[in-house]
Amino acid sequence: WSTLKQGLPWMGIVKNRCKSGDHYWVNAYVTPVFDGNQVIGYESVRIKPTAEQIRRAEALYQRINQGKSAVPQRDKWLPVLQDWLPFILVSQLSFMIGASLNSHW
Repeated sequence: WSTLKQGLPWMGIVKNRCKSGDHYWVNAYVTPVFDGNQVIGYESVRIKPTAEQIRRAEALYQRINQGKSAVPQRDKWLPVLQDWLPFILVSQLSFMIGASLNSHW
């Protein structure tokens, strides 16, 4: 909710509850609706998630309900690595090309 209240879109797997008490999963893309600069509501486009997405969401819910961190300690650097990996690969490749060309010039 904090992401949406900041006026930013959010996407994720959501567990919804039916009136009967049963539940179902959706893959939701939610965007805030504005009146000027103020968020006045939300719009959601939802599709059926894959079995793998549901499995991962259930594991995440279980961790949170057990009082554990949503992201295991060992996985906290993964998003940082994923953000920097293209830069690291391009810089290393550029260095190798430059080193190779320098010996032939």
